[in-house]
Amino acid sequence: MFFEYGSWIWGYTQSEKYQEIEGICSVLKPFGYTTSDCVLVNTLYELEAYCTSVVSRKADHSIIHGRVMDFDFSDDMRKGTYNA
Repeated sequence: MFFEYGSWIWGYTQSEKYQEIEGICSVLKPFGYTTSDCVLVNTLYELEAYCTSVVSRKADHSIIHGRVMDFDFSDDMRKGTYNA
């Protein structure tokens, strides 16, 4: 599989994003996921998702962030989404 051998390219071209993916994947490794798996999922997400984000400040200076999940497999992606 390409991502098993090519995921390092992200580490070279997008090192900060790759480090973030490695951090997320470190939690998933006990469940059998590799860094390559996480890069693959993130790449598919990047290619598929055209989400709209809104960031706003309320009168009390707190921040609101909203995101529309407008991709085809939203039911699957919703399972891995964090609502705060």
